[in-house]
Amino acid sequence: MSFDFLLLLDREHLDNGMFLRSLSDKLALKKNNRGIILHTDSAYTDRIIQTGVFREEAEKRSLKDLNNRLIALLADSGVPAIGLSGHKKGFVIQNTDGSLELDSSFLQKLPKGVHLVMNHLGLSSDNESVIIPFQEMAHALWQSLSIQEVIAFRNDDEQGIIATGEPFVLEPNSDISDKNLNMVPSDIKKMPFQVKII
Repeated sequence: MSFDFLLLLDREHLDNGMFLRSLSDKLALKKNNRGIILHTDSAYTDRIIQTGVFREEAEKRSLKDLNNRLIALLADSGVPAIGLSGHKKGFVIQNTDGSLELDSSFLQKLPKGVHLVMNHLGLSSDNESVIIPFQEMAHALWQSLSIQEVIAFRNDDEQGIIATGEPFVLEPNSDISDKNLNMVPSDIKKMPFQVKII
């Protein structure tokens, strides 16, 4: 099974409701594409911590809740999508040496045009849910599945909700130019593969 894109939603963009609404409207126009939308947590984690929950548990809860919210938002725009926490169905397993295994057999049942929205939770070898670093989860998906393009969004406060500037490509293990440094979200800066910043 091939995917047309891997879309990386970073912490800053997940806290921008107007941006997310605009994104879901744009995805609604791409009827026959199949993509994976991988999201991290957001400032929602900090709000959960303020209620007295420990950070790790707060982040897990935030990742699960955000997954449900993104699915609902996409559904409101008519975008067919399925939500998935990486630890469900044993989709992502973290071995004792830290390496990741993906069981993508159930993805074969996804029809064309349905997106997969997932967070970076995984299942430990002890069958416990664990938080996989965002970059590692993105790399595992990119490496294991036939993904044509990896996309992330630029930070550009001066241009409003969605920037209209020219996209640029972030190469793995290379320095980011001074011109583009502030436009790359911190969650995206150390990806071990090529990312198109739009």
